[in-house]
Amino acid sequence: MQLWHSLRQEFDHTLKSERRACGLAFEKGGLDSQYENMMNFFDTLGFLVRTRRLDDDVFAESWSYYFVGYFKACKPLMDKDRATDQESRIKVWQDVYDLAREYHDDPFLQTSQDLKDFFEDERDLPQ
Repeated sequence: MQLWHSLRQEFDHTLKSERRACGLAFEKGGLDSQYENMMNFFDTLGFLVRTRRLDDDVFAESWSYYFVGYFKACKPLMDKDRATDQESRIKVWQDVYDLAREYHDDPFLQTSQDLKDFFEDERDLPQ
């Protein structure tokens, strides 16, 4: 429970400015310069789920919606990272891709308009 609380604090408070910046970058077509911090957070969550330090259901209830939104928008950028880094290609974003095998879809994120709305919500998070 303490781990969940700490991660929730990080996502809801510490990363709030990053989330807003990603929303703005998505709107302006510049997510490539802004996505790494958010995907690093999800990579950490993926590691915790894979090593069973964080329960799948806890992840699903707390972050899966956000993960799907960010993964759908950032996948081309992460694919490029993986293609560029030939030496450790498999390791780059591996825990994110492991999460995506299970959490790749959300009923509220089906269309490009849904994704646009998602990032508008991220952009408009309150201070």
